[in-house]
Amino acid sequence: MHNICMTKQSLNTKPHTYPLEMRAPFLSHLLTKKSISEISLYIFVSLATLYRWWNGFKEHGKEGLIPKKPGRPLGSGRKLSPEQETIIKDILINQVPTDVGINFSTWQRKGISELIKKKFNIDIAVTAVGKYLKLWGFSKQKPLKKSHDQDPQKVAQWLEDFRGIQKRAIKEKADIYFAYETGVKSENPSPHSYRS
Repeated sequence: MHNICMTKQSLNTKPHTYPLEMRAPFLSHLLTKKSISEISLYIFVSLATLYRWWNGFKEHGKEGLIPKKPGRPLGSGRKLSPEQETIIKDILINQVPTDVGINFSTWQRKGISELIKKKFNIDIAVTAVGKYLKLWGFSKQKPLKKSHDQDPQKVAQWLEDFRGIQKRAIKEKADIYFAYETGVKSENPSPHSYRS
């Protein structure tokens, strides 16, 4: 006879999460020709669960006793095929939204949803786009606060010139004001865009 020590935690375990260590005594009891009802008394597992284990063992042998991860398989329920995902990722990495006719200055979830609709005629919610982006390794990016075509040498020269301007302003007790040229768009700027 096998002496099985059950803990309070193991008694409260959900049937699909019983570890393999709890299922092994079931098999050893089966091999001693005990009934499933008797085994239930020894290892404190419901009859329904034991019959499910028994059917798994009959169909697949010892492999049938290995616990299965609950829930949907990873990747199920996706609307995009792997090929479509590759196409979208390539566009996000190598192009800007305006290159493909999307009216955004940076890649945002809504713009990516529009891109998918335009390319494949598939409607994907903005929240689902966010899940795809996370799955693909993209993360939120805050825009840089500097020009893309900034020349470090010119910046260093400007800073040197400005120090002279500051000294002169202090000497003359003057204020310094800045005015600059900027482009304005009518779209609502987002604080985040996505990059890989």
